[in-house]
Amino acid sequence: MRNLHVLCTGLVFTLLFSFTVSSQQNTYKKGTIIVNQKKSIAAFIEVDFRLPQRFQSSITYVSQENYEKLQKDEKIKGKSKKTMKPKDIIGFDLDDGTSFRTVSYTDMSSNSSVGPMPIKLCLQRVVDGKIDLYKMFSATTGNVSHDIKSVMNLSEDEDDDNILIDYVQDNFQLLVQKNEGTVKNLMSVSLLNYFGENSKVKENYIENQYGFRDEFNQQSNSPIANHNLEAALLRLLNDYESVDSGQLTK
Repeated sequence: MRNLHVLCTGLVFTLLFSFTVSSQQNTYKKGTIIVNQKKSIAAFIEVDFRLPQRFQSSITYVSQENYEKLQKDEKIKGKSKKTMKPKDIIGFDLDDGTSFRTVSYTDMSSNSSVGPMPIKLCLQRVVDGKIDLYKMFSATTGNVSHDIKSVMNLSEDEDDDNILIDYVQDNFQLLVQKNEGTVKNLMSVSLLNYFGENSKVKENYIENQYGFRDEFNQQSNSPIANHNLEAALLRLLNDYESVDSGQLTK
């Protein structure tokens, strides 16, 4: 068993300009870009939750030397920032243990920036197992939701980027993928089709021992999930993986 690792364009542009003029020192994280099975790149990768669409659709990174310059508020040449598209990499791992992997996903939500067509994205992988679990964070440019716009306004009014960052990190789409099949939004799938072959887990689910059904029903009208639903799903998936190996977590 693999381990369980654990929208207003003009206004949005104005708000994002105020965010992007902030210091970039702390948006670069030490990690490794996995290009393919034989090649990887040690780098400092930009992971800015004010603009999550950037690191989900295009990877920007710098060398150790240029990262140290950024830490000192020194300017670096534009060509010192290198980029790669999700289609060109397997993903990347940060030294803090967070993993991102390239997946093909069709976003059917009303706030989708590309419409109902599959695109390659590099998404945070929460679970690597028989059922993989990913997080997709909401965009803060383009066709943003009313909720995101309101939070961006508040963040600007309070002159506090953390208001937006906290909201983005606390409200996300949970995407599931079973046996390397199609990646789907959790809120749109039949869950019993995913884990129903494990009778004990199915029984626990029906009896709501994970607390998952309560959380799911509370959020079922939206593609967006939160940490409570994520935690309940992780309890279920932990049992699913354990049952598959002959051990059930209590």
